[in-house]
Amino acid sequence: MPATAERYVFSGAVVRQLRNGWTVIVRHPACDLSPVRYMIVQDAAGAFRTTRVNRGASYAHDSLIEDTFPLAVIAAEAFLSRSKCPCKDQTKAQLGVTRIEEAASDLGPDVLGVRYKGSWTEIWPISVCGEIIEVPVHFTAEATAALTPT
Repeated sequence: MPATAERYVFSGAVVRQLRNGWTVIVRHPACDLSPVRYMIVQDAAGAFRTTRVNRGASYAHDSLIEDTFPLAVIAAEAFLSRSKCPCKDQTKAQLGVTRIEEAASDLGPDVLGVRYKGSWTEIWPISVCGEIIEVPVHFTAEATAALTPT
């Protein structure tokens, strides 16, 4: 699926560092049934690079996941702190298998990798401090091409 409207790809194309980008979703045969999303980009010289974006279901585009993940980690750490489980382990937080919890009836279609209308909520399991905290993340698309986690 083309990901031309995704911020990273679009920005790279504008300055002629990238030719285009695509999102592919696969299931690895020897693993669990969770889908895995990859971003494939072609640079200006024609070389291809692949990056793993996430496991599970998500309507959020790749840059949005990257931008929102630190906020979800803060929410998970705050939950642990309120639960009297202060985090002393400073290992890197990881995103688990995401899932779509709810989508509004007005959720628009994917247009070159981005949604411009509607809202949805995803559950992001954040592995931090030896615990897995399920963080609800609500997204609202805006017709101005902005997408803001709320």
